[in-house]
Amino acid sequence: MATTEQQCITCRELFTRNRIGRPAKYCSAGCRPPRDNAANQSQECSVDGCTQNRYQARSLCSTHAMRKHRYGDVNTDRSRIGRHWSHSEGYVLLGKPFHPLADRRGAVYEHRRVLYARIGPGVHDCHWCKTPVEWMVDLEADHVNSIRDDNRSENLVQSCHACNTRRALESRWHHKSSHA
Repeated sequence: MATTEQQCITCRELFTRNRIGRPAKYCSAGCRPPRDNAANQSQECSVDGCTQNRYQARSLCSTHAMRKHRYGDVNTDRSRIGRHWSHSEGYVLLGKPFHPLADRRGAVYEHRRVLYARIGPGVHDCHWCKTPVEWMVDLEADHVNSIRDDNRSENLVQSCHACNTRRALESRWHHKSSHA
C-alpha cells in the first residue's frame, strides 16, 4: 500500500496517509471541524409545539412526515374533521373528533350521533325490552327499518345489545326466506 505525506489544512503539520480512498485533509479528528449533521442539530420535530423526535434524516417526526406525505400539509389531522365516509358494512361515519361518542380516530357513527342528539347522555330504557342502557357502556343505536344508512331520527331507537342482535338476525332470516 503506497503512502504519502501531506500537510494538514488546519494545523499545517505533515502527516502520512495512504493513497486508497478519498484524499485526507486533516491529520486527526481533532483538527477536523465538526460536521453539520444530526448530532449537532435539534432532534425534535420542526413543527411548532411538537416534541417528538425527528424521523430518520427528515426535519419532521413520523406523524407529521406521514401527514405531509398523505395530504401535502402537516396541519392537525385534516383527514377526518368534517368528512364523512361509509363503513364496509354500510354504516356512515363522520369526522367529529370533539363529539362525546368519538373514537380515538375522531370518528362517530352517524346513527349514534343522531340518536345522541335526540335523547342526550345518561341512562335510558331499551326501546324493546325496557332494560336500562347507558351510552359508552351498553346502549346501541338500532335502525327500526334495518337499513343501515337510513339515519333519520325517527328511524333510530335506543337498544340493548341482545335486542339489537336479535332484531338483526330476525331481519336476515326474514330477508333470506323471502328470497328463497
